[in-house]
Parts: sequence; C-alpha cells; structure tokens
Amino acid sequence: MNGATGVLEAEYDTITPNGEPTSPPREALNEFIETGAGNVFYNGRLTLDDRNYVFSGENHIAEFTNTSTLERFHVHLRREGNILRLTEDLGEGKEKVYHCAPLN
Repeated sequence: MNGATGVLEAEYDTITPNGEPTSPPREALNEFIETGAGNVFYNGRLTLDDRNYVFSGENHIAEFTNTSTLERFHVHLRREGNILRLTEDLGEGKEKVYHCAPLN
C-alpha cells in the first residue's frame, strides 16, 4: 500500500445460492461470483511495517479498516491470474490499484 510491502492474510467461504458450502478452485472465484454460482465471504488482515488493517467483504467488495486510526476504505478485489488486484475508488474518476502476490 502506497509502495509498502506487506503481508495479506485471508480466509474465505464459498456458498451456493441455496446456502450449501462449496469449494471452487481459487482460480475460478471470479467466474463463480460473476455467473451467480454462489457468493464468496472473506475476512483477514493486512500487515505493513508501519500500519495494520483488518478487512471483510463479500464477492468483489471489501472494507479495510486501519486498526490504529479506524480509517476505512473500500476496494474492489479481482483475481488476475496469480495476482490479487485491489482497486480503491478515489472519486472523480481516479483510482488507486494495489497488487498482491500469493505466497502459497
């Protein structure tokens, strides 16, 4: 975030429209959401050298909260190959993009 290197840790659950848990592969989560095959619910934390965030969300939208200042912002999450792209809408057609590479 803002050029800082950090560690993003997340857990997620995938649920079909009838409420049944399911396990699509990580690579297929965008399609799982976009086709209406189900919903993805997730939460986690982002640890940077100088600040920490917790987040939760559903499908492609997550809310991040700074654990020190309680500042909040929303991002659009999208998996692009092996990268997780987080896009923050700054208003007036401006956005900030962050990229996260998985460790495993």
